[in-house]
Amino acid sequence: MKCTVVLAVMMLSLCAYREVTGKPAPKGAKAPPQPISPVLQSPDTYGAVREVSRHAQKEDTDTDTILIRKPNMKEDHQKVCCLHANILGYYLNSILPLRHDMHHQMPQLREDLARVARDLSTHGCVIDEYEDHANSVAFKNELKRMGPEGINKAIGEIDILFTYLTDFCVVV
Repeated sequence: MKCTVVLAVMMLSLCAYREVTGKPAPKGAKAPPQPISPVLQSPDTYGAVREVSRHAQKEDTDTDTILIRKPNMKEDHQKVCCLHANILGYYLNSILPLRHDMHHQMPQLREDLARVARDLSTHGCVIDEYEDHANSVAFKNELKRMGPEGINKAIGEIDILFTYLTDFCVVV
């Protein structure tokens, strides 16, 4: 079954390449990396992330502060993935429950993100292992410094977190 799905994804990728470029895919072209969690490819989850994030951003008055730092692109993808899984765990346990009723998409989004966290955990991300990572510490310190406004800021940046999870939590 997995081989059939992988083959179908590869064929769709090659067809999409042909459609976008107008020429056949180069010989020996590889399929794009697949996400560890299928939720990271869900259009419904992506839409919910975008809606909830934009909703929170409308209330954000501190546009100079960024909570989620850009990852070190030279670091191993698995490490960057697990770092952001750590931050996701913090969102699930300490941020999203505080604003569970801020948007009608929030309950489904929390459920989807919890599934991502479980999937990453079963693929080797020991979330607590990244508690002391500089990006995780900076995120939590800045969030604490901002007080209640930090919660809204963090929810407004959930799209950034989701993008990093989508980009780095892949099987190559």
